[in-house]
Amino acid sequence: HTTEKLHLVHANHTNNMSPSSSSTTITTTPSKAAASAKTVAEETAKMFLPSFKTPPGMIVPRTLRLHQVIERTADYTKEAGDHAETVLRIRQKTNPAFKFLLEEHPLYAYYSFIKNTDVRHDPSKVLTAAPPPQPQQEGGGEKE
Repeated sequence: HTTEKLHLVHANHTNNMSPSSSSTTITTTPSKAAASAKTVAEETAKMFLPSFKTPPGMIVPRTLRLHQVIERTADYTKEAGDHAETVLRIRQKTNPAFKFLLEEHPLYAYYSFIKNTDVRHDPSKVLTAAPPPQPQQEGGGEKE
């Protein structure tokens, strides 16, 4: 929070009409857009490198945040069943963060892989040996 002190001058409505002054402290906060832009920049800086092997040619999420959304969604739909996945797909159809639920999305195969296997990302075990290059795809938006 940023604190700014403003000096306000009010006209005194007494007989002498001399100005009187008072101070008011106003606390301002960054706009939501500025805070959101900072968060996006921070998250973008957290590029994702899986700690497990994926099938050759599989597109992986570009950011750790997107991987986490996919992994949590996969865990939920695996536990709750196919109907829950269908409901989620319908409810989130306008949410770009959940476009990977659509079969035609490039990250759908990754989502299915996570849902149908027991592999989970462990940041302490990120692969240090460079795996074969794999295309990366951002979650929101249209196919490229």
